[in-house]
Amino acid sequence: MKPLRRRARRERVDRVDSAPRLLLLPAFLAPLALVAGWNYAAAAQSGHYDSLHDTLSELAAIGSTHREVMTVAFVVLGISHVGTALLLRPAAQRGRVLQAVGGFATIAVALFPTSDESDGYAHATAAAIAFVSLALWPAFGARRDGPPVLRPTVMRAASVVLGLFVAWFVVALAVGNLVGLAERVAALGEALWPLVVAWLVREWGGGGGTPPPEQPSDLPDPQDEQPRGDGGSTGGPPDGPTDGPAPVEPESEPARSTR
Repeated sequence: MKPLRRRARRERVDRVDSAPRLLLLPAFLAPLALVAGWNYAAAAQSGHYDSLHDTLSELAAIGSTHREVMTVAFVVLGISHVGTALLLRPAAQRGRVLQAVGGFATIAVALFPTSDESDGYAHATAAAIAFVSLALWPAFGARRDGPPVLRPTVMRAASVVLGLFVAWFVVALAVGNLVGLAERVAALGEALWPLVVAWLVREWGGGGGTPPPEQPSDLPDPQDEQPRGDGGSTGGPPDGPTDGPAPVEPESEPARSTR
C-alpha cells in the first residue's frame, strides 16, 4: 500500500505543477473582455441598437459607431481562449487544440467584419468555426485520471449544454427572433466554462487558495521502533535502565554481641 500511496501522491503533485497559477489570467480575461466589450460598444452606438435582437457582429461592423471597441473585445477574447488552451495542460490535448482553434477563429471574426459591400461569408465561416470548436472542446478535453472537473461525465455534459446554446443561436438566426440574446448566452457560456475548469483544476491541486490535504506519512512511528526487553512481553520489568530514580535499600543494623 505504501508504494501505491507514494506513487499517487507523486502523480498528484505532477498534475498540480502542470496547471500554473497564470492559467487563471486568460481564463478570467475572456468573459470580462466579452461582457465589457458588448456593453461599452452598445452604449457607444449613435443609432438604434437592440441587444436582444441585434448580433454582436453589428457592433464591430464597418460603419458602426466606435466599432474598434467590439473589435478589440473579439481579439482579446480569442487570445484569452488560446492562452487558456496553452496553459490548461491537465486537459487532454485534443480538447486544448479545439479550444485554440476556437480562439483563432474568434480573432478571425474581428479581422473579417461585416459590411454592406461584402457578402459576409468569411465572417460567418469564422464565427461558425469558433462557436462549434468552443462547444466541443470540453468533450475532447476530458480525461479519466485528471481532476474531477475534467472527468468525461462532467466535460461531456458541459459540451451538451454549450451545444444547446449554440443550437438556440442557430434557430434564432433562422427565425429572426431574440438573436442577440441567444448569441450572448452562447458566447458567454463558452467564455465562462474555461474559467470554471481552470479554477477547479487549481482548487483540486491546492493552488486556488485551498491548501492541499496532508497525506499520511510513510515513515514508521519512532515509538514503534523502541526495543523492548524480555519483560515487555511477559509483564516483568524491562532489562535496561529506567528513567526513574534507583530504589534505595535500607541500611542493616550491626549485630549486638551477647555476654
